[in-house]
Amino acid sequence: MALVRTECPSCGTIEIQCATVTVLRRADGDPMDYEFHCPRCADEVRRPLSPRHVLVLLENGATLRQVDENGDQITDAEVMVFARMLEEPGLLERELARLAA
Repeated sequence: MALVRTECPSCGTIEIQCATVTVLRRADGDPMDYEFHCPRCADEVRRPLSPRHVLVLLENGATLRQVDENGDQITDAEVMVFARMLEEPGLLERELARLAA
């Protein structure tokens, strides 16, 4: 298996197998990232990926995943609604029951 040298914020320089790397491609064409689990500390790490390294990783077993981060972001308004639900007795339970129905 091909190895790649990278950095973990907690452990510093490490080597990981290309097959354990996921290349993240965004729909909007922004620069790509890659992610992996550090073999030392098991943290999930996401790092920017230069275009010249994309093919090298994919040719050596990395997987490619399309991500749409815009749909995954929580807005300030959603946080405020959730905080209100936690404060008002029974409101969260009623909303969850409504969503389940």
